Amino acid sequence: MKYFIYIYLTLLAFDINGQHIFEQNIVRGGVTGAGFSTGQGAGSGTFEIYIEPGSTIKKAYLLTYRIGYPPSAEFILNNDTIVFDTINEISSFNHKSVFASPMKIYFFDYTSKINPITNTYNVTIPLQLNLPINWGYWTLQMYVIYENQNLPEINTTIIINNQNLLGNEVYNIANLNGIDYNHPVGLALYTDRTGSQQKKNSNLFINSNLIGITGGSDQVNSLWSFAGVKGHFYYQNNQLFGLDDDIPNNTVDSTDGLADIKDYINGNSFNFRLTHVDYPTNQPQHTNVNLAYFLSYTTPCDTFSVNTPDLIQVCKGDSVQINVSGGSTYEWEATNASALSALSCTNCPNPYFTDTVSRWYTVRVWNNDSCSKVLPVRVEVVPKPLNPIVQTSPTKCSDSSGVATVQLIEPSHLYAIDNGAFQSNAVFSQLSAGNHSISVIDTNGCVAETNFSISETFPTAIFTASPLEGDVPLDVNFTNQSTGATDFIWYIANDTLYSVNPNYTFEEEGNFNVTLVAYDTYL
Repeated sequence: MKYFIYIYLTLLAFDINGQHIFEQNIVRGGVTGAGFSTGQGAGSGTFEIYIEPGSTIKKAYLLTYRIGYPPSAEFILNNDTIVFDTINEISSFNHKSVFASPMKIYFFDYTSKINPITNTYNVTIPLQLNLPINWGYWTLQMYVIYENQNLPEINTTIIINNQNLLGNEVYNIANLNGIDYNHPVGLALYTDRTGSQQKKNSNLFINSNLIGITGGSDQVNSLWSFAGVKGHFYYQNNQLFGLDDDIPNNTVDSTDGLADIKDYINGNSFNFRLTHVDYPTNQPQHTNVNLAYFLSYTTPCDTFSVNTPDLIQVCKGDSVQINVSGGSTYEWEATNASALSALSCTNCPNPYFTDTVSRWYTVRVWNNDSCSKVLPVRVEVVPKPLNPIVQTSPTKCSDSSGVATVQLIEPSHLYAIDNGAFQSNAVFSQLSAGNHSISVIDTNGCVAETNFSISETFPTAIFTASPLEGDVPLDVNFTNQSTGATDFIWYIANDTLYSVNPNYTFEEEGNFNVTLVAYDTYL
C-alpha cells in the first residue's frame, strides 16, 4: 500500500531563538519514539517502540529531512511504501557546508495508519542515484502519543530545529506546562550524521550544565557510520524508559541520546546547547545535523479537549475562517511576519486567513488552569480554475436564441450561467440579449467567472427590381435581399403582396413607389 505526501510551500510556527514547538499535548497515557538512519546511503534496519496494551492512538508522526533538492524517495515501513515529497515542510535551515544545504524537515501524519499493537518496525531507505554530493533523504523517525485511562497525565512536546547548523546551537524553551519534579523529565535527541561509530562529538549542555557527549551511530544503525543519535524511549506511569541502547539516567553518552534532565532545570523554561567537541565555530564538514528534540514528563495539568481542523483549504485570492475551540486564550505563531500578517488576528480562536501561498501555523490554546496545548494548523491555498473563455452567437430581436459555448473544457469542471445550477454541459442556449456571466467550479470547489454579452440581430429590408423602366404593360421581377427576417409584405401600386420574390405587371404609365416590409415572427 502506498501513502503519498504532497507538499506545498509551507511555514511552521513558534520560533523561540532558533527552535519552534511543533506540538505540545497533555494526555492520560504515554509517548514513545524511535528512529533509524543510514547516515548517507541505502539500507534496511529495525527499531522498536512501546505502546501500552489496551491504548488508543492520540497522534502518530513520521519525521524525515532532506539535503538539497532531491526528488521524492520511497521509504518502506513494515511493507507500506511512504513517499516523502515536498508537502509538509515544517522547517528549513542551512548547514555550514554549502554541500549540505539547504536542509528541510518534513512530517507525515501517521495516525490513521499505525496499529497500536505493533511495536516493531522494519525500515528500508532506498538507493538514491545520480544526485549531487550529500543530497537525499537519509532517516525516518517515529513519534507516537497514546491514550490510556489507566495511566496518569503526561506532557509531550516536539521541538523542531530551524536554526542554521554552525556547530554551536542554543535553544531556549519557554511556556512549558507545569512539571512534576518528583518524576523524570525526559529529553530525547533526534540527530543525524553526528560523528563516526567510534567518535563522540556533540557536547550537550542543560542550563550550562554539561551532561555528556553524544555521537556515532545507534545500535539499530550500527552498520552505517555517521548515522546519528536518536533517543529511543517511552514515558508512561511517571517513568522514563530507554529502548535500543538508550539509558534513562541523567546523562547522555555516545549513542545514548536520552536523559532525565529534572536535576538541571526548574520552573517552566530552560535552555540547552549542542556544541561540536572539536569544531564549534569552524570546519563545516564536521558540523552536526540536529533535527528535533522530544520532551516528556508528568504534569499537574489536566487534559482538556481542543478542536482544530485537520486541513483548511482555501481558493487562491479568497479568505477562509479558521475555527479553533476548547480554550480560554489563543496565541497564533508563525516563523515570519508575512505569515502572521495573513491572519486577521493572532489572539483569537477564529482568525480569517488571506494569502496566496499555503502556510503552517501553530496555535497555543490556554485552558483556564494556565495549562496550554500547542497544535499545528495547516492552511492549503489551491489555485482557482482559469476564467472560462466564451464564444457567443447572437439572438434575434424577436426571441431568445443566443448561444454561449465555453472553450477549452475541463472534463472535471462544472459550469453555470447567471448564478444558476452547475452542470457538466458547457453549452448554454436560448439566451436573451444583454449581459450574462458563466462560472466554472473545479473539484476543489474553487470558482472562476467570465462576464459576456449576447448581441441582438434585427431584420433589414433590401430588394432590387428588374427592369426599372419600360413600356406598358411592364413585367418587373422583384428580388428580396433582406436579412434576419422570416416574413415579408410588399406594397406595390395599390396592391399588397405577401410573396418573398414577387413578379408584378404595371398596366399604367407613371412612377410607382414600391415598399418592402421585412419582419421576424417569434414562434
